[in-house]
Amino acid sequence: MDEAERLADRVTIIDSGKVLADDTPGHLTSSCERLSFTARAHLPLAPLQAVLPEGLAALEPRPGEYVVSGDLTPQVLAAVTAWGAGNDVLLGDLRTAKRTLEDVFLELTGRELRT
Repeated sequence: MDEAERLADRVTIIDSGKVLADDTPGHLTSSCERLSFTARAHLPLAPLQAVLPEGLAALEPRPGEYVVSGDLTPQVLAAVTAWGAGNDVLLGDLRTAKRTLEDVFLELTGRELRT
């Protein structure tokens, strides 16, 4: 996916024979940012989602790996860390980044890349 992001003019994401996205890598990855962190696996996401502004999504793409995606602001970062503190959840590897093609793939298909 990293190579496709650097070299491709267009990317098409297909799942089960259905085209889910077809655009330039820049456009596919520019629509939002992401805040990622690690924590114990299978935390209930509804309480986290409740503290996020409308339009942001909280996901656990892999056990113990969490992603909040959307238009990030300092207030979103503060809300997520306050949620962690209020629920006795230590947030590890906390970082913000632009979405990658792998992130787009996981969001659209709901599953990991096959190697």
